[in-house]
This record gives sequence, structure tokens and C-alpha cells, in this order.
Amino acid sequence: MALFVAQNPLLILIAVFIFMSAGQEAAYVSEQEAIRGLSVKEAMITQFSHLRQDAVLKDAVKLLLSGAQQDFPVVDWQGAYIACSAAPGLLTP
Repeated sequence: MALFVAQNPLLILIAVFIFMSAGQEAAYVSEQEAIRGLSVKEAMITQFSHLRQDAVLKDAVKLLLSGAQQDFPVVDWQGAYIACSAAPGLLTP
């Protein structure tokens, strides 16, 4: 058997792809089972945080670490929308 595999390295490559695909399928099935029966309302973020335009980076990082929200609307002193600050933009130089 080892001689057969040594002469056909393509079989090893196919086996690796099958193994990786099986792992992905298992992860997909686990995810589907975890969300079975949940409504969209239960999965939504219902309370949004925002940043004022004079906020410092410390405020943004505190909001980012305190919850699941990844994007924060930036508002002026009257509450009008100015821009949106995304998590990757906060953490990269």
C-alpha cells in the first residue's frame, strides 16, 4: 500500500482536500444546530453606541471592548451623523 501511495502523490493531495472539506462541513453543521429555532430579533444588536466627534481613541476602544458592536456612528454635538468608525480602522496605525 505504501508503494502505491508513493507512486501517486496526487492521492495524498486528494486525501488532504477531503479531510479539510469534512472539517468545514462539520463546522457548518454545528453552526446550523446552534442557531436552529432562533429568530432574527434574537440575533440582532438592539442597542447601538455612538461616538461624539470630540471623542478620543480611549473612548472608542472602551466601546469596542464592551460589546459586540464593531462599527460606531460618529455624531456632532447636535447628534447629527458625520461618519462611521469601523473597528479595524481604530486598531491599525
